[in-house]
Amino acid sequence: MNQNIANIFKSCRKFNKLQQTAMAKTLNITQGTISKIEDATMKIEMELWFKFLEIFKVKDPYCFYYNSFEISTQNSAFLVQEGSPLLPKFKFTDDFLYLEVKMIRPLIDLVQSKHSDEFDLFLKKNNLKKEIIYLLNHPIPLEIIESFFHFLESMKINAKTLMRLNLDFQSTLGETMLNGKAPELSDALNIFNQSNNILDYNFINSNQYAVSTDLTSLNSLKNDSFLMEYCLLLPLLFLKSKINPNIALVEKEIKNNNTWLISFQ
Repeated sequence: MNQNIANIFKSCRKFNKLQQTAMAKTLNITQGTISKIEDATMKIEMELWFKFLEIFKVKDPYCFYYNSFEISTQNSAFLVQEGSPLLPKFKFTDDFLYLEVKMIRPLIDLVQSKHSDEFDLFLKKNNLKKEIIYLLNHPIPLEIIESFFHFLESMKINAKTLMRLNLDFQSTLGETMLNGKAPELSDALNIFNQSNNILDYNFINSNQYAVSTDLTSLNSLKNDSFLMEYCLLLPLLFLKSKINPNIALVEKEIKNNNTWLISFQ
């Protein structure tokens, strides 16, 4: 648990462009305490934890359980104005396309567990700070998402292997899972809708959902691309992980140029 809190502290500090000394002053503690927390060598006191949550607008006090966090001040308009120190060389514009970290976090966790050195090189090559993976509602621009999926394919993770992957949705749905009820398909669709500006997920019934987009002209959203396949099957992968490991795709049908109907059993 100490390591989870260390990850959250360091990510939050860097996103807010603070050195350890400045963060220590904000929390009225010593720089040495910050250093020990971020090194995971000291257990944080409850009073300090809640002070940290309040000052930095962290949404869920139990976020350390799923090794991630969200902040209520985070939105795309803020990034257009301020940029992000976790993605320092990217210029955010008013119309940039994105998926939030939480949309691809299951794949990040998978590749970190199997190809951690290669993933670190990918982050460096794309000017991404590693701390970005812990801030679930940080938008990742489509250009970098595309590069990430090309990287996955180089690691032999692709559309053909997708339904065989053992993905963990604990981080993506962390707060929902801790709210006292098991997440359902409709919960997941709502979360995915709030976590991107490319795709729209719609609940049809307990065995069907629809996915639509106005951006089918983009090559990365072609029906045969790995990225699009992942986005289309993301709710199904969630159900397979959390509800029924034997769930199976029955049909993926294109209803028109920009809507897919996904049926499963």
